[in-house]
Amino acid sequence: MECFRPIVARFQANYPGYFYAFRWYWLAVSIAAALDGASTIRFMMIDGADHEMHPVIRLVSQFLGPIAGPILSKLIQLFALFLVTVYLRYYARYLFVAVTLIYLWAGWYNTWGGKLYTPMFFEYLPL
Repeated sequence: MECFRPIVARFQANYPGYFYAFRWYWLAVSIAAALDGASTIRFMMIDGADHEMHPVIRLVSQFLGPIAGPILSKLIQLFALFLVTVYLRYYARYLFVAVTLIYLWAGWYNTWGGKLYTPMFFEYLPL
């Protein structure tokens, strides 16, 4: 367990004041994650979990269903974001902005973009 000592030390050094420093970033990423999660639930209720592009979210959603699967997957993603941004606190702002934009894009794609953004020939591919 000696190999984990530097990792634990870095978390202990980076954690104090973390949530206060990044409270607005957490607010933005939480809203974007909720929008993405809600749009994922919506399209899974209509089309089923088989149409999910992310393989882990698809697997979890096939096992837990179209509501609990996306919720659990999004919570796991947010926990992973917490771990990464505490560990890489110097780069956390950039990571929060990138993840927020990706969640907003995914929510848009699930709601409107799938029909507007996907070329017609993708409909005929056996995916």
